[in-house]
Amino acid sequence: MEHGLSKTRLYSIYSGMKQRCYNPNSQAYPLYGGKGIAICDEWLGDNGLQNFFDWSLSHGYNENLTIDCIDSSKGYSPDNCQWITASANSKRANPRQKKCLVQQSGIHYDKLFRLLEEKGWTTYKIRKEKLIGQGTLTALKNGTGGLDSKTISRLCEVLNCQPGDLMEYVPDNKKE
Repeated sequence: MEHGLSKTRLYSIYSGMKQRCYNPNSQAYPLYGGKGIAICDEWLGDNGLQNFFDWSLSHGYNENLTIDCIDSSKGYSPDNCQWITASANSKRANPRQKKCLVQQSGIHYDKLFRLLEEKGWTTYKIRKEKLIGQGTLTALKNGTGGLDSKTISRLCEVLNCQPGDLMEYVPDNKKE
């Protein structure tokens, strides 16, 4: 039924949505399925994958964009989703949640996403090269996670950069 779609980036995005919404073991589940976020029947069911592909291709999808729920309190559906850049998506993260993280750690990863964009790396390519997994990418974008030193070292090697090019410390008195 997949007709070769399983090797595409769109399939990976589709699978990621399902994991976030329906797999309690997913790192992102508490922010999605745990809060009642679901995928519409049109994108599930027998022809759900094909319906999602068709909608994506007719609504501006390209390899440099990520899926975004317009209203983060509603689920994934044709009338609530759009394709936007990863940097625009990270700016749409819940400000209350982001503020709380800044108070806890002060470390921001916006520089990493800017660097990836400058060097032409998509989040799909990052996952494919096994540099950072989907759960970690989602946590970084949402401001709810960080990177371990092994991942930072590998990113610096691959992107030919220094750790300060990936993240920055923002003291509490300078937070948003």
